Amino acid sequence: MTETQETPAAMLLLAPSSKAADILEKKFELRKDGAARAVLAQGARANEALRAALAGGVSAVVLISPPAVEALDEDIKSRLRDIAAPILALFGTEDSSSPVEFGHAWRRALPKCFQTFVFDAGADMANERPAAVASLVAEFLTLGEGFLVNHGDGRALP
Repeated sequence: MTETQETPAAMLLLAPSSKAADILEKKFELRKDGAARAVLAQGARANEALRAALAGGVSAVVLISPPAVEALDEDIKSRLRDIAAPILALFGTEDSSSPVEFGHAWRRALPKCFQTFVFDAGADMANERPAAVASLVAEFLTLGEGFLVNHGDGRALP
């Protein structure tokens, strides 16, 4: 997605219900199945999100606390460089299941990956810091590859 494209109206939600999803639902049409232009996945569901991106028709992917790149399905791992859609990978600075080092590996493995760290958040960042997560997701889906991370730590956001 470029800066001039419209924000996707429909987003496939491959994540549990959360406070962040409730916030995002006011701006986007969230779906549990079916076609969508953007995909939001949490944890191990990153495999499904990346598979959708490889199939085409997806303009953006958001991954919350994704696993290690090495833990992805072999077929997906071998095709990571083929993914054309920009990807936002969110990592909590207090998340022991998806440590900060995972973010650097995702950035190296995917040419269009934006790694972002949510301060004072663990694996359940979508409930722990819902405003921060929703704000990052909405900005990324609106700006796509024009997305820039604010260098502040976002602690002012609830």
